[in-house]
Amino acid sequence: MMFLRGSFSRYAFLISLSLLLAGCGGDAETKNTDPDGPTGPTGPAYHIGYDTLVVNNVGYVAPQVRYYGPYNVPAGTYLTGLGVALGTGSYTQPNTFQLALYSDAGNTPGTLIVTSATGVWVDATQNEMTTPTTYLAPGDYWVAANAETGTFYVGQGTLLGESNSRYETVATGWGTWPSAATSAVSSTFASHVYMIVAD
Repeated sequence: MMFLRGSFSRYAFLISLSLLLAGCGGDAETKNTDPDGPTGPTGPAYHIGYDTLVVNNVGYVAPQVRYYGPYNVPAGTYLTGLGVALGTGSYTQPNTFQLALYSDAGNTPGTLIVTSATGVWVDATQNEMTTPTTYLAPGDYWVAANAETGTFYVGQGTLLGESNSRYETVATGWGTWPSAATSAVSSTFASHVYMIVAD
């Protein structure tokens, strides 16, 4: 009987240890596949898109919503902000702007996912705005920009061998984001906008 009780105790201990180890491994493995996971982003922030400052730029008169993309997210990650590298231009300052993220719908902008805070842009620099922390599944996404007044000059790097598409639509007014993009004009040049993400 003493032998049986000892064997049972050792067996129960091994089962408990196995369950504990399995549970620890599960948390680590699901961090970037479960948007409701307990850990959220734990690594340093990095950029997806074009974030360098360039001399070349393209401007458009506000208020309009312009969609830039698509930008590919290769693995599940968390969005924490959006950025735009503004080129040097002539426009009215101070000027309020806002960014947003849209899904992809067959290589065109799709539906609205999240909008950023608003801020005042600064010429010839990286303008970054925070967003609510949002889980992004692997796939393509579009960054959209809107300004209150003036002309919005976005850096573009076609001469650097970069390439992406631009779609635009006229907004109903400043601060209005269509729930679904309605593409009107498209062109192919590399707009310097980007997602700020962390794993």
